[in-house]
Amino acid sequence: MREKDLWSMVHGAWPHVHATRIENTATFGVPDVNCCYQGVEFWLELKVAAGDFVVVRPTQLAWIIKHLKVNGKVFILVAIPNHNQIALYNAIDLFQEGALLKANSQIKFNIRLNKPAYQVEMNRASLIYLLDKIVVYNE
Repeated sequence: MREKDLWSMVHGAWPHVHATRIENTATFGVPDVNCCYQGVEFWLELKVAAGDFVVVRPTQLAWIIKHLKVNGKVFILVAIPNHNQIALYNAIDLFQEGALLKANSQIKFNIRLNKPAYQVEMNRASLIYLLDKIVVYNE
């Protein structure tokens, strides 16, 4: 599975969401998708797990931190193909001590050690469920 496959799944499952895929090479670090649903705007960073780790680029981390400082909503949606699951992380939860590991120029987190807000089967119904959870998260 590739990131664009995850985007296709999300886009297909959320027809009533105003979702814009960001393909931005001018400003590095901007999350993959900007969404608005029921008056709630949020950003999604799409990732596909390779093994137990998900890599976050330093530019992505910097953008997310800046956005969280102004109370923006940022979520990381991780496809875990070898378990046919999708995990949703509220980005702010990953900033707890020890959640992010730095190795060389990479920043990563372990999907086994860092508990997601939600982890569900990889299907349309589960993506709809996650959307409802995103809208009410931290209200």
